[in-house]
Amino acid sequence: MFMKKSAAKLPAICQGALLTAAVLTALTGCGGKKEAPTDEITGYLIEDASDYVTLGNYKNLPVTLYTYVISDDEVENTIMNRMIEEMTYETVDRPAEMGDVVTLALKASGSSGELFSADDMRLELGMEEYGYPLDEALEGLSAGDELDTVIRYEAEDAPFEEWIGEEIRFTGKISAVEEGYLPDLTDEYVKKQYGFDSVDEYRENVREELEKSSALSSKDEAVTELIDQAVSGCTFKSYPDIPAPEYAEEETDMDPELTQMLLEEEMRSKLFISALFQKENLVLTNSEYDNYLSILLDGDMSSFGTAEELEKGLGRDLLVWNAYTYMAGNFLYDEADVTEELMEYSPWDFSIPEDPDADIGEVIEGIG
Repeated sequence: MFMKKSAAKLPAICQGALLTAAVLTALTGCGGKKEAPTDEITGYLIEDASDYVTLGNYKNLPVTLYTYVISDDEVENTIMNRMIEEMTYETVDRPAEMGDVVTLALKASGSSGELFSADDMRLELGMEEYGYPLDEALEGLSAGDELDTVIRYEAEDAPFEEWIGEEIRFTGKISAVEEGYLPDLTDEYVKKQYGFDSVDEYRENVREELEKSSALSSKDEAVTELIDQAVSGCTFKSYPDIPAPEYAEEETDMDPELTQMLLEEEMRSKLFISALFQKENLVLTNSEYDNYLSILLDGDMSSFGTAEELEKGLGRDLLVWNAYTYMAGNFLYDEADVTEELMEYSPWDFSIPEDPDADIGEVIEGIG
């Protein structure tokens, strides 16, 4: 098994970043002053946090909230990405081009021997599943042609960490070449596929979705900045003797010094949050936590299906501390000196071919 460069396992402290999209509004206003008995979650906050940390200033902290302008190109790019997922393919009797799907028997071998062998692999040229050099080697081959090429992978091309600097020999035989066809963007198509009466109505909906996602991302950035400022303003006297989280006990390739730095960073965050909750009399209830999980399941964590699967996959400890963290973040945001700034560029800004008749291979390369 190979480890994709972009999919390396993260320790629990880093996994929290995966939960940020679409959750900030879930906890806004949560955790009020303690009143009467509640279904408060207990057993997580460090009870004697004030023995280890002195809070600094955490109110009226300056932060910028960016409002990103969603361009027409960003809307069209999103629509194009969705249409690519609905492409149909037909077998063609010609050499393969970028954007085509090539079916072949493929074997890869390296210095350690055979890496993998597949009898019926489908590769979409331009998507770089095994790096762009292999896609280039397949370009121009037709059904019945044989592949025999050696590729030395540099860091920018290697699909797996283990392949960087390695010479990989690929051999195989092409069995089919298929061309992809995008659906026509018509009123009939968007009504059948998405339930909108017209293309213009669909475009407006896509724009609203991007604006909402961009706004959530902007607030996420602001909240993260505020937490960093507040933690940096604290004075830490020492650290409590608390068992390290499970990820620190697992076998990893992480440098021990980096692991220790992450553990201390996590402990400073937990001490700050614990001290803040105690000073401001904030609480996290089970009902608020359940609502937090519901928001996650409606957003980026929807693949888990249920709250039980979410807790099993990520762990209750991580999820509860994320709930505490974003309650603290929203408290800081409500108390912050927020400056709003309009930005012409947004994280959603990807270029697409200006020519509406551009070859689909060029479209896929431009987006990929």
